[in-house]
Amino acid sequence: MRLPTLGRLHLACTFSLATLAPGAALLGPPVRCRRLTMQVGPAAAAAAANPRDPVVHYQLGIAQLQAGSAAAAAASLRRSLELGWLEQAWHDDPLGPYHAAADELMEAREYAAAEECWRHSLQLDAGNVAIHERLAATLRLSGKLTAAADALHDTLVLLGNEGDDEEDTGVVVGVAGGAEEDAEVQCWLWMDLGSVIEDVVPIAGTGAAWPSPGGEPSPSPPPSVRVGSLAPESLTAEACYRRALALGPEVGEAHKRLADVLACAEGPAAAQPHFARAARLLPDDICCATHVHYAAPSPAGRRLPAPPLPPPAAEGDAAAAAAPTLRALQVEATGDEWVRRAASVFEAHGVVVLPSLLGEEARAALQAAVVAAEDSAADFTAETREAAARAHRALPVGGAARAALGGVAAELWPLLGAVLQAEAAPLLGAGFMRVGPGAEAQQLHKDVHGHDRHGAVEGMGGGGPGGAARAVSIQLQLTDTTAQPHMGALEVMPGSHRPDAASARPDHIARAVAEPTAAAGVLPVAVPAGTCTLYSSRLWHRGGANRSDRERTFCFLTVSEPDAPAPAGLIHTMEAEDVGAWRLDHRGLPRMYRSVCGPGNAGGNFILRWCASLKCV
Repeated sequence: MRLPTLGRLHLACTFSLATLAPGAALLGPPVRCRRLTMQVGPAAAAAAANPRDPVVHYQLGIAQLQAGSAAAAAASLRRSLELGWLEQAWHDDPLGPYHAAADELMEAREYAAAEECWRHSLQLDAGNVAIHERLAATLRLSGKLTAAADALHDTLVLLGNEGDDEEDTGVVVGVAGGAEEDAEVQCWLWMDLGSVIEDVVPIAGTGAAWPSPGGEPSPSPPPSVRVGSLAPESLTAEACYRRALALGPEVGEAHKRLADVLACAEGPAAAQPHFARAARLLPDDICCATHVHYAAPSPAGRRLPAPPLPPPAAEGDAAAAAAPTLRALQVEATGDEWVRRAASVFEAHGVVVLPSLLGEEARAALQAAVVAAEDSAADFTAETREAAARAHRALPVGGAARAALGGVAAELWPLLGAVLQAEAAPLLGAGFMRVGPGAEAQQLHKDVHGHDRHGAVEGMGGGGPGGAARAVSIQLQLTDTTAQPHMGALEVMPGSHRPDAASARPDHIARAVAEPTAAAGVLPVAVPAGTCTLYSSRLWHRGGANRSDRERTFCFLTVSEPDAPAPAGLIHTMEAEDVGAWRLDHRGLPRMYRSVCGPGNAGGNFILRWCASLKCV
């Protein structure tokens, strides 16, 4: 899910807690300023003694807001408004504190209370587009996606962006006022609306749609969503991104989002021109650079029969159909048969756990590399789900981590080679995450759109019969997540990577996807330090909540089949100089060639040459 960005539109108010110092001119005559800085106790006593006086309720709300009690402040300020505060206000920002309380409630995740504030504000100031936008963000964060889409569309209508639609593309041809800043704001709002519509109706391959147990594809979701209350219309995410591009043709993020949609809906070839344009406009964007580098393979590219899929559980075999335990996913990486056993577990469940793969020396080396990179490496935290108390950065491959990562890669390669059916695999991501105390559980998600290919399953996943080219995530645990309960461990939904996942554990999967914060069917992978967990990048999973007093740290790598486009939907966490520079094989982690991006790199012109060949720069 792309998270909403607050403040596209500024509320027309000058209020902030910083203005509440004694003598602040904003709040009127000095005597009233002194009263407004009183403590909550005296203010509450004054309100109790004068229950019909809007001014004292307003003053109480200010005191409560200063004290950090946003919910109580909202209630007091609302009471002042009901008593006629707007008619008695002595400054030009009478709703400012009420809006500030609503913003504080949003920050505190008290979305129902914040929504009530915004809806009440709209009753008083129905044409305030910034309030409509704040309402939309609140609704989206609280999971009310359809209502959020309506509020965003109403915001755009109020901004005057109601131009005539072109039947095929849905492009808006006019901008209200013609001001450049107005066009940019509306461009980003259309992108916000597109991302909400993606959440409401996932594009084929990005949601929880599987073939039925009989092998027939599930019905496709409707291609558009009816949005808005002021001037309702039916829209797709693609149409929203095209409208954004009409308003901001030089906005790289709009090209990137459209490319991501097209990669899923029409294939990598359709997406490449927009990824290339985005890479030109966003030279520091690693995701776009990766897509441009790996491009779209030729039709005569790699075509392999998929690995065999274990037969489904017999009807009535409850034990076989039940979700596996963590122990059932564990394989010791020793002996002659471990690769076969581990590959079998991976094929069936999309995840395999290898205990004690990392030795003490390798763990120490990776921990030191994390410490060295945590202040200087590329930061991807803003793109992380539930980013509060999480740090997400790239791990430079050519630095202190290379020897340790190379050793792990060499040890894992027999298994990776079997899973990917390859003699080498490109490295598409290298990073680390710190999950601090207080981190909330993420929603269930897939890192890569679609479903893994399986020879026995036809019809879903993209990239040909039975699914798409495989991508594998490798998580190297540096913290003992068994030391305390609820340390924010990886949580997985075994089997959900398969095109026929609905025929395996349909109740668990359907319930977990419908309620992405629930625990049904989700298996925590709480493991000792040194454990390596391989899982399909198309497996439904999430980072758990960290309710302990310790931080969880892990490194990760992402690899894919060779001769395949960069997987759609992946963040591609990596340093710029590492894009296209490394691969995994039996030797470990050898360098492929010089990276396609990065300052001063002779290969850095590759992107521009490639873009020019498509005539899109």
